[in-house]
Amino acid sequence: MKKFQFLSRLALATLVVAGAAAFADAKADAKAERRAAAIAEVKQLLGDLTAETNKLNDALVAAQKGKEVVQALDAWANALDGFKKKAKALESKKGFKFLKKKEPPEEIKPDLEAFMNSVQAMSENLQAKVELFKENPKFQKRMQQVLAKLKDL
Repeated sequence: MKKFQFLSRLALATLVVAGAAAFADAKADAKAERRAAAIAEVKQLLGDLTAETNKLNDALVAAQKGKEVVQALDAWANALDGFKKKAKALESKKGFKFLKKKEPPEEIKPDLEAFMNSVQAMSENLQAKVELFKENPKFQKRMQQVLAKLKDL
């Protein structure tokens, strides 16, 4: 009888440990799924923002007037603001922090690099256009407004 009690207690303890391990695995799996979903959404956001930056770059290259430069930059600032709002909502919804991390997750580094390359090209074209229109007071005033908007982001 004592042998039976020992074996049943051992079986019960084994079940408890196995159940706890299964629960821990399920919890880890759920966390991994949430992280993967968040990564996918961040990648999509970065892709969209890169596309908007490329669109701005194309508009800058084609711009013949200071007004066109300012309008294109303003549209990009609005897109950047939308990205930031979506990113913050994603962080709070998924519990995945990435905006203020020192190092981005490995999975988004290629997307982030593509975005940064796009920003670099856009920046060079913007500087060239600013040089063309910098003497225009209306252009200067509008650029200051758009740059202030960007600074607030």
